[in-house]
Amino acid sequence: MAIRQRYPCPVCGTFLSKEKFLAASRATKKVEAHIEHLEQELKRSQQQSKIREREAAEHARQAARKRNQQEVHRLKKTNEKLYETIRHLREGKTAQEIGLADEHQLFKALQRHFPGDQIIHTGKNGDVLHEVRFEKRIVGRIVYECKHYSDIPRSHIRQAYQAMETHRADEAVLVTTGKRRWYDGFGTIQGVRVVGPYGVIPLVEVLRHGLLELAKERHSRKQRAILARRLNNYLNSQEFKGPLRDVIERTRELGRLWVEELKEHRSKWQERLKHYQWVHWDAGTIHFAVDRVFHGAEPASLPPPRKVSLPLLEEGCLPLSLGIKATG
Repeated sequence: MAIRQRYPCPVCGTFLSKEKFLAASRATKKVEAHIEHLEQELKRSQQQSKIREREAAEHARQAARKRNQQEVHRLKKTNEKLYETIRHLREGKTAQEIGLADEHQLFKALQRHFPGDQIIHTGKNGDVLHEVRFEKRIVGRIVYECKHYSDIPRSHIRQAYQAMETHRADEAVLVTTGKRRWYDGFGTIQGVRVVGPYGVIPLVEVLRHGLLELAKERHSRKQRAILARRLNNYLNSQEFKGPLRDVIERTRELGRLWVEELKEHRSKWQERLKHYQWVHWDAGTIHFAVDRVFHGAEPASLPPPRKVSLPLLEEGCLPLSLGIKATG
């Protein structure tokens, strides 16, 4: 009788028949192949995980760098404005002149002078948008950029012009405290009206009047273009610049006199207020003592009055339009 050959199991070492050995070998190879596949998948997954970690770290660094750059830019702008404010104060410029180069002050001033128009504080793409209205319809738009800097760089003019295109406005006005060669308080530079704070309201009166006149008469497109060109020529002429320059200088002088007069009167008003307080206190003490006597108590005094200071007038309240009233 022939002895059947036995084969050790590749897994546990048990002796198996040839058929079972071959089956076990095939199963073992499948398991090994599956294990190898899983190991490769694990390796690829670990590599992808490291790549994602590096990408996430880089993205976080870029985001942090961007936030830091934005914060640095914001602080730089704030410091520049503070520096300019200090410089203007040292030069003796009034708060009213600085005020209308600020978008918030300009927004309030336009609302006061042109109550029939729509004044929108955009905050971007032009600080303020002015919609001129006639018979409840919009007949023109003026966009304003406000800059409180010592110079007038091209970027400010470009920004105002881009705001005009964005809002499809008829005019762009750059209100600035800056200085530039050949600039004396008003000028038209690359299609933008550049004006100092004291001249902005008189300038807008002229621009607005022109838009209203074009709306009142039914002109053809060609006639409107001719009239607009004539108005532009006038604004760039000495016939307009001379009186406007005089308005700016006289308004600045009026502002200085107004501040001096306010300081002079303020001290007297403060003294009068102090007397009124003590008169009111004396009368109140007498009434208080009489009430105590009638209720069987000893007379007593009220606590002395606290010092009250006069409130400051709102910045920018000087009538910069010199009494010119809006029409339309």
